[in-house]
Amino acid sequence: MIGYLKGKIVHMEARTITILTGSGVGYRVFAPQSLLSAQDINMGNEVELYIYTHFRQDTFELYGFMENSTLIFFESLISINGVGPKLAMDILAAPIHKVQEAIQAEDTRFLQSIKGLGKKTSERMILELKGKLPKFLHDRDENTVQVSDDIIEALLNLGYKRRHVDLVLEKLPADLEAAEDIIKFFLQNV
Repeated sequence: MIGYLKGKIVHMEARTITILTGSGVGYRVFAPQSLLSAQDINMGNEVELYIYTHFRQDTFELYGFMENSTLIFFESLISINGVGPKLAMDILAAPIHKVQEAIQAEDTRFLQSIKGLGKKTSERMILELKGKLPKFLHDRDENTVQVSDDIIEALLNLGYKRRHVDLVLEKLPADLEAAEDIIKFFLQNV
C-alpha cells in the first residue's frame, strides 16, 4: 500500500495530478479541489502528499492530501455506508471546518448542499461522526482561524513550503494571537 508520495508535478487535470517520483515512476493521484487550487501547486513544483490507496476489483486509485489530518477525515468519511472516495472528495471541496461544524450541529441542510450528498447520507454522517471526529481536527481548525493570511504569506515569502508552515502551525498554542508571537513561535519550532 502506498501511504506517502514525494515528487514533481508533471501533469494536472480537473481532479487529478500526476507526480513523478525520484525513482522515475509517475503516479496519478486524485486530489481535493483545495489542493489543486493551492498557490504552491503548479506544474514542475515538488509536492509531498499523504496517500490513501483505494482497491476495488477492477481499479487501483490513489487519493492525495497535503495534511495527514485531512487524510484521516477522508478515511472517516469513506467509512460511512454510501460515501465512497469520489463523494468524499466532493465533501472535501467544502471547507473542512464547515463540514465538521455541520456534523456537530446536525445541520443536514448544509450537508445536503454538497454535490452528491442526499438527506439519508447526511443523516448517516451525523449519526456516525458526531462527537467522534478526532480532537486535533477541531484544534487545528481553531488555530488556522487565528493565523491570518498575511502571516502565512510572510512565512511563505521567507522560503518555507506551505506544508511545512501548516505542520508547525498545527502546534500553535491557543493563547498566541499577536502576529509577532506567532512568527516567533514558528521560527523557534522550525
